[in-house]
Amino acid sequence: EGIIVTQQFTTVDQNGNEKILYEQVNDANLNYNLSMNSTVNILPLQNVVSVEGNVYNPGLITYEGKKSIKKYIELAGGMKQDSIVNNVYIQRANGKIKHISRLNGLYVSARPGDKIVVPVDTSPKDFDVTAFLADLATTLANIAAILIVVDNQND
Repeated sequence: EGIIVTQQFTTVDQNGNEKILYEQVNDANLNYNLSMNSTVNILPLQNVVSVEGNVYNPGLITYEGKKSIKKYIELAGGMKQDSIVNNVYIQRANGKIKHISRLNGLYVSARPGDKIVVPVDTSPKDFDVTAFLADLATTLANIAAILIVVDNQND
């Protein structure tokens, strides 16, 4: 998971010009055959998991053995109310992205250097008339109580 292989590819464009491209090879394993112009980067081992996005306490959490994605989100304070639960994803140390569903989030384990991202729902919320009227009634009742206390002080 901490190895990135970059491979050089040569292509020819429409005008017959050679172009050299460098692309990351996804899912390279120990059986991958390296070419002459391949580069192998071995990432340093990190002893933390990063939890970012719409959680109460985003940041780094010390990696202590395999814990589920759900557990790391709980350690970051949990998801906020307007999180998009079905779009949570994890970015592995080598850059690979793995989408986490509600069901498999209980079983997918985080690894050192992983970044867990909890996205936020930015769509506008519907106006809740009932909640607004309840808040307005409470505010008016508090103002009335204050005015009664002030009126009684003046007598």
